[in-house]
Amino acid sequence: YDAERLEEVQARLELIRTLKRKYGNSITEILAYLTKASEEIEGLTFSGERKEKLEKETVRLKSEMGELAFRLSEKRKEAAVRLEKSVRKELDDLEMTGVIFKVSIHSEPAEDGIPFPDSSLHGYTTSGADDIEFTASTNPGEALKPLNKIASTGEISRFMLALKCALAEADTIPVLVFDEIDIGIGGRSGEIIGRKLWNLSRNHQVTCVTHLPQIAAFADSHFSVTKASEGDRTVSSIRQMNHEE
Repeated sequence: YDAERLEEVQARLELIRTLKRKYGNSITEILAYLTKASEEIEGLTFSGERKEKLEKETVRLKSEMGELAFRLSEKRKEAAVRLEKSVRKELDDLEMTGVIFKVSIHSEPAEDGIPFPDSSLHGYTTSGADDIEFTASTNPGEALKPLNKIASTGEISRFMLALKCALAEADTIPVLVFDEIDIGIGGRSGEIIGRKLWNLSRNHQVTCVTHLPQIAAFADSHFSVTKASEGDRTVSSIRQMNHEE
């Protein structure tokens, strides 16, 4: 028996109980708290140096992002010219010869943006610094306007068909739906549209709502949509047609 050692052990146990009340239910948790607190103190002690280091790293990363975004923007502008030419050909095939199609590419200035090589600052997202919009003039003499604001339902479908044909091999969207694509066109144009839809189906699943047999003739499967009155309700139904039908 050692009275001095007993007092030392009891004092140590009391200290541990006090630490448990404040910092954790076990020695492991207390030591983990110690490690975390030490890291926080070190962070506060060297916060000025760390802030300066992070600011330099931010400047470096923004400079690198600006270079990448500028190169991406230049590539997009080159691709836009090719896309316009390809869509123009597709629109001519669809008898939309008076339509002008343009790809608008621009970026917005921003004080906290990324720097281009000319030192100008531009806003950015995860896809770069460009805002891209498809514009069109559907009648001679009209100004170019956003495509979704000027085209009718049938025109939108034919515009999309032209775009999808131009981008057939690059487009990864698996399913394409064309609604009322035959509005305002004749039989000859219908056959052209049918062929283009058939070509698209090599890379996509294509569904088309049409009233023209010239278009429907190119499909692999046909479905009939009908409406019927049941009491005070109108019910639509769809069924796959057999070969004779």
